[in-house]
Amino acid sequence: MLERLARILVAAMPGLPLLAVAATPTPPTTTAVMATNPLYQARSDWGCECLLCLSDPRGPKTESACRPPIDRLWSALARGHPFPTCTLSNGQDSRAAGAYAVQGWNYYDPCPAGTAPLAAGLYARPTSRIMPVGWNTPTVLGGIGDGSTVNPGWYRANVLPPLVCVGRLLGTEVVAIRTGDQINPTRNIPVGRYDRVVTQSRAASPNFIDVYIDNQLARRVRW
Repeated sequence: MLERLARILVAAMPGLPLLAVAATPTPPTTTAVMATNPLYQARSDWGCECLLCLSDPRGPKTESACRPPIDRLWSALARGHPFPTCTLSNGQDSRAAGAYAVQGWNYYDPCPAGTAPLAAGLYARPTSRIMPVGWNTPTVLGGIGDGSTVNPGWYRANVLPPLVCVGRLLGTEVVAIRTGDQINPTRNIPVGRYDRVVTQSRAASPNFIDVYIDNQLARRVRW
């Protein structure tokens, strides 16, 4: 992936030794790409440095050459500045080549492929087995959507519920859940049965940068 991003960023640069990158048996390190690519020599190419470093699967500051631009990026973002642009030598923004970064705010990562967030107000069971009405179970999960509007201040002790990702709906049943109310200790609710249910805990920070390569989400980095 690092090799693919390097190709995108240098594609519009005449005279660049692209074959040296393409012929490397293993993906080139961020330092190697930056050292041989004139794109990263100028101060104005800070955005391209950040994009390349953020795409490193080992972490954005693994390579020593990435530490200064990424430290500068974190500082700028903390002050409310937008992500810096990356302009290719032909004058085009790297977005035109399908390589760009998008900032966002969400305590949760995207659901795994083949699943989608369970909408708020809906319930799911992490099993496809039908359960009879009146069966009290702690495994009923409530949806919170994609988590983009969830705030820790809404919950006791700032403990956020898990994000619930579901696959294909197999059916719906009525399940009795405990309410904690002495007068009405249980409540019947419709619960969906899905072929796959995945839960995801909150991340430490809601601030993230999504790195896109070929217009496809390649990596999410939190800061």
